[in-house]
Amino acid sequence: SICSGALFFLSYFCASWAFCLVLCCMLGVILFYELPPLLALRLSQPRFWFYAVLYPITPVMLLILLVVQYRSMCWLLPLYPYFAAWAVDMGGYFVGNLIGHHKCFPVISPKKTWEGLVGSVLVLLAFHLLLGWWYEIPYTYLMLGGLTMFIAGTAIAGDLFVSFLKRRVGIKDTGTLLPGHGGLLDRFDSVLFVVVAVQMLLAFEPRLLLQLG
Repeated sequence: SICSGALFFLSYFCASWAFCLVLCCMLGVILFYELPPLLALRLSQPRFWFYAVLYPITPVMLLILLVVQYRSMCWLLPLYPYFAAWAVDMGGYFVGNLIGHHKCFPVISPKKTWEGLVGSVLVLLAFHLLLGWWYEIPYTYLMLGGLTMFIAGTAIAGDLFVSFLKRRVGIKDTGTLLPGHGGLLDRFDSVLFVVVAVQMLLAFEPRLLLQLG
């Protein structure tokens, strides 16, 4: 898992085309192996491709677009969806395991707690504070709070969306490609929602992110 993560990010620093190729390969695995059982649909059904265009094809294309548009200008920006989503995941996991007692979505995701959600927001806030300090970004309290809540909310929504699909068809993991994590969608579900939020921010409030790198 650590080795695959290292290779994933190494491809980004090697060349844009290499990272985009990795993303396309990931998309292929999700489309042909993980998504059909998750949607309970066959590849031959038009309805499958209608849903697939919405998710995950469009979000992955937005991830590739970030690389193509911004890697040479703001090297950290194309990686921000991954770091932000995983900061939310880690905050929720560790805080939820340590002090989580009050379930927030017992039907969709029984392990999620309100304490874990607070931990997710706080870890993402700490990540944004670190970025603001390192890059000397003049965030106001309102900007920092709004950015954190918006990104944390979309990351959690992405996780809950895939949890809902899994529970609907009665499967635990979307795949077995990543030992200890399940499938690619189990690891990238939040990222695929966060990238949509990032593209919205770049369209309507670009100053929040364009100073990253």
